[in-house]
Amino acid sequence: MPPVVPGDYHIIVRTDIRNNVRESNETNNSGTSAETIAVDVIELTLGVPYSSQLSTGAEHYYKVTVGAGEDMLVTLDSASTTSANELYVRYEGMPDRGYYDFLYNAPFLPDQEVLVPGTQAGTYYILVRGDAVPDSPAGYTITAQLLEFGIRSLFPTYGGDTGTVTLSISGGKFEEGISALLRIAGHPEIHAERVDLENSTTLWARFDLNQAPLGAYDLLLTNPDGSSALGSGIFT
Repeated sequence: MPPVVPGDYHIIVRTDIRNNVRESNETNNSGTSAETIAVDVIELTLGVPYSSQLSTGAEHYYKVTVGAGEDMLVTLDSASTTSANELYVRYEGMPDRGYYDFLYNAPFLPDQEVLVPGTQAGTYYILVRGDAVPDSPAGYTITAQLLEFGIRSLFPTYGGDTGTVTLSISGGKFEEGISALLRIAGHPEIHAERVDLENSTTLWARFDLNQAPLGAYDLLLTNPDGSSALGSGIFT
């Protein structure tokens, strides 16, 4: 059966749907089950990995319930090193390869992740798909977790001392009005000239590094409420 949201379903059976059979009575070509069939998918507990196995072409569905205004990270960790896996997330609906709200961003790789910024209260459905799994079946774990205010990664991780650099910073719980600075021991802090917030998990910060000292810099983000997130020595 096609993927459907959890619920109780009747089964409808139809014959001769293309009307290819000559018959005198067309009223008996369909029937509906008197009883219903309960359909459900595995529910993930936030922060707790769930283990399974995946083969080529297999599709596994999960669900997770979250509150409003959270940043959620869904990770697929495969035991295979040669698989090409896919990961999709959709709010209050079953995702597939054509219909989804969020999708993976590392094609042809076994491990995937999806960031869901600013969640809506309710249920998110997750599709794990094995596009190509040479060593089928391959074990994997799927985890959905809520992010705290912090820095997960940045790009680029290095820059020169003769101009400006714009850093793409990924993390969680970024707020409008957030500030960013680079610091290295024994020298003045370098404050971002401009910070552009895409959403609560992604921002861009532009720094003037003209004649900046060489070395490994800490990246410090500060939300308007005074809370801070530190990435130690992550920019050179």
